[in-house]
Amino acid sequence: MDSIEFGAKYNKYLNEIKSVIRPELFSVIDDLKSKDPQDFITRDTLFQNENDARGFVWAMFVDGVNKYSFQTITIDIEDIETLDDIEMFFILLEKEHISYSPESSFLDITNTDLDGNSTVQTFTLEEGERLDMLMGKCRDLVDELDVNIFEICKRANRIVRGKNAWNQSPPEQ
Repeated sequence: MDSIEFGAKYNKYLNEIKSVIRPELFSVIDDLKSKDPQDFITRDTLFQNENDARGFVWAMFVDGVNKYSFQTITIDIEDIETLDDIEMFFILLEKEHISYSPESSFLDITNTDLDGNSTVQTFTLEEGERLDMLMGKCRDLVDELDVNIFEICKRANRIVRGKNAWNQSPPEQ
């Protein structure tokens, strides 16, 4: 397989990978899709067969996961003052594929490698404490307004993942 054929099949290989991985790793695929496959190889690159080309793309995916699994994340929201702020906060968490609960600490969330082993904390100590403080404001506001925080979580999940996401009822408070 030459470089031109590889370039033509590159997105097909990425879609094959995406069909068998956990959703929290989709951002690695999206990052690879945003790059030109010709940046990874030269005109003279030859793969012995299609499996070698697939293996090359899988290796790039594994490298991307390893890089991703050792990164910390920052959630870009400054304060919580309204129900809309709470919803935006939860949407930003969903977009980062963060599995969160309004009742737990962000300091307990860790990234994982391909085998599911913890690698690093998802948030730095400072960011985790800031997010815990914001979640506290969320809980205070929903208590004050007598709103179910899990309904807001559910709505944010559906906004990001689609209307069929989170079909089960939210946990009882």
